Amino acid sequence: MHTGWYQVAYERDLQPGRNALTVAGRHLLVVYDAEHGTAEAYDGTCPHRGYLLGVGGTLRGDRIVCPFHGQVIGLGSGSGCALAVARHPTLLAGGLLFVRTGDADAGFAQRIAALDANHYIVPGFCRRIAAPAELVIENAFDGAHFQPVHGIGNAPAMETAQAAGGPYVGTARFALPPSAWHGDAPVAAPFRASAFSPTLVVTELGGPHPYIMLTATVPIDARLCEVRLSVMVPADEDGREPDAGKLRYLLRQAEAGVDKDALIWENLADPGAIVHALPFDGPVLGFRDFCAGFR
Repeated sequence: MHTGWYQVAYERDLQPGRNALTVAGRHLLVVYDAEHGTAEAYDGTCPHRGYLLGVGGTLRGDRIVCPFHGQVIGLGSGSGCALAVARHPTLLAGGLLFVRTGDADAGFAQRIAALDANHYIVPGFCRRIAAPAELVIENAFDGAHFQPVHGIGNAPAMETAQAAGGPYVGTARFALPPSAWHGDAPVAAPFRASAFSPTLVVTELGGPHPYIMLTATVPIDARLCEVRLSVMVPADEDGREPDAGKLRYLLRQAEAGVDKDALIWENLADPGAIVHALPFDGPVLGFRDFCAGFR
């Protein structure tokens, strides 16, 4: 498990009150207030005997009663209880719930707030894939795979950069074929991928009809993860909602893209190996260096 942000759920999956979630084998208690649209996250195991508090605890304000021995467990450090569980920062934006472990932010809180303010965020799908969580995010910086796997019209050269304490960013230009989203003519569109943690990347595709995808992974074990993918489109100046049919098209295309990638990811003899590094592997190796700062 690394430090930094994880997307742990869609808001639609939360029940009012306590929720039991797991991130890389670490149990969390998420307390969801449906009326006010807020969520708080805490370590999810009782500090006495390790009971999973999200499964059967009774909430009492800033405390929870463990059903095993009736011990009152404080939620966070300010409850005044002898036994307490640590609180973790959370973000709930556009129906997506994020939890941060440790102090690493890489500018994500500011970025998702800006996107939530001027984009329609459409919560997408969740898939389990037999691949390491970081490999899925790394894929956004593998410029050489977009032509053979996804059929774009060029082999884009990707440039990367990272400011101190900020995201790892890759930029390129894509030659896109005609589509129901962009229209009947090919499009040359700028591409930008920003990783805010080893398991969270925002990819932006420009052109006449720009859109954004947020891909987040949660590790289950070394070679299994959950992938959540959502789409965002700029808000209309007149406040009109985007066409629902086109949004469904974007999500279908995104899922089809994940299917193509998963066929590759799940058939790598050693997912972490680059046996003979080639010049275009530089952005991937840079992403791996970025991930090392979160361990």
